[in-house]
Amino acid sequence: MKKQRPIQPPESYEHCRAYLSPEEFAKLDREMRRADMPLEAVPKFDFIPAFLDKAEAAALFDGLMRLPGFKFETGSCTLEACHLTVQYGPRQAYFDCVPEIYRVKSSGDIPPFLAAIQAGLEGKYDCSFNSCQINMHPDNTTVVHPHKDSNPGHICQISVGATREFVLTYHCPIFHKFARIPLTSGSLLTFFPKHQHRMQHEMPRSETPCGTKFSVIFRYIPAIITKKFIADAKSAAEADEIRRLRDEEYQAAQIAGREKRRLACA
Repeated sequence: MKKQRPIQPPESYEHCRAYLSPEEFAKLDREMRRADMPLEAVPKFDFIPAFLDKAEAAALFDGLMRLPGFKFETGSCTLEACHLTVQYGPRQAYFDCVPEIYRVKSSGDIPPFLAAIQAGLEGKYDCSFNSCQINMHPDNTTVVHPHKDSNPGHICQISVGATREFVLTYHCPIFHKFARIPLTSGSLLTFFPKHQHRMQHEMPRSETPCGTKFSVIFRYIPAIITKKFIADAKSAAEADEIRRLRDEEYQAAQIAGREKRRLACA
């Protein structure tokens, strides 16, 4: 690596030449030019800083503060809990090695005030969700460790409360931080199908003291993902079967949701 890599949304990957070694850039260039798997230069995401106005963001914050059932959670086998979480709708499985004390179970159906937000996002992105995860970050010391989500489809994250920084990093073909996003109160960050699997996301500890931040995250989690984590599959055939069941249920749910919205508008 020649210099510190930039953290910015690039227009293309050509700017990386100044920050990568010749070998790293050649690897990136080969992957981007593959005829059998053409990749866009930057994984797509959508960021709307003022998706909610100040009054809406304040009302959502107050509603989240009243929710019961928050529990310390981590998805890591070695790292301790990094935030508090409550989950509505299906809860995806954990790695087998994650301690039980740090595993969160579903608290039941999505509350009406969150279901109303869910419906608006489904209409906006023409997709369907069945899960809502709320992460509470009481101060600047809590983090979200770098990871990719295992569910298919869109992921929508609404932030309220204190502003924290979200960092996106290429996962394929090389590790390279390409965006740093201030999650302001009322903002919406959306990851799109397939693109989310090409990047990791994280929320590092902030050096600036701050108050409580909530992340409200909507996903579709197929039933098989609540039982088995793909990385824990005992064989390639088992992993492929998990993916098949995951994708078949997801596609069926998207078709059903689209028809339901069509009939509601008729």
